[in-house]
Amino acid sequence: MKFLLTIFLVITAIFAPSLAVAQDIPDAVAAQVAKNPDKFLDEMAVIITGFGKDSAIDKLGLQNVVAMQRADARAMAFRRLQGADLNGDGAIGGDEMRLKAAALAAQARGRLVLYFGKADLNGDNHVSADELLGYANSVALDSFDAQKAAAVLAVMAFDTNSDGRVTLPEVKAAVALSLFSKKGDAADSKQKI
Repeated sequence: MKFLLTIFLVITAIFAPSLAVAQDIPDAVAAQVAKNPDKFLDEMAVIITGFGKDSAIDKLGLQNVVAMQRADARAMAFRRLQGADLNGDGAIGGDEMRLKAAALAAQARGRLVLYFGKADLNGDNHVSADELLGYANSVALDSFDAQKAAAVLAVMAFDTNSDGRVTLPEVKAAVALSLFSKKGDAADSKQKI
């Protein structure tokens, strides 16, 4: 019995910080982990090694992840419509859009008309440079909204040693503990029935 108590205390001392962190993880992150832990760990490995340094990432690095995801979405929104700026003035007239659309396949033509309509906020059949910028920024925010940004920043909850940086081993330990506690919860609920 004393041996088991000693083992329990050692395990608790090792994993208590991870357990506390695992319980502080926002629901969106916990749902990602529960749905596909391997995919979550792969994404975290890419984020930590790609945006961090010295095998860890800090809050600024995570903020950079959000900014770059939004920048990529913004650039894609620009590309969708700028190919129709036939005269190179930074704006897209309805005539330019229709000429470009006529050269595209049916599905691409439909998307161009849809995007043009969304960008033409005042309905004057002309997308100004300001409207194009506004459209691209709204696409960026829609594609990587505040909830997704919060989920990325929530990764800091895995910082079990409170050094302001998250490592992949910290993430792996928290995910493993989270999965272990979920299995325990499932076993407990079965016993209660």
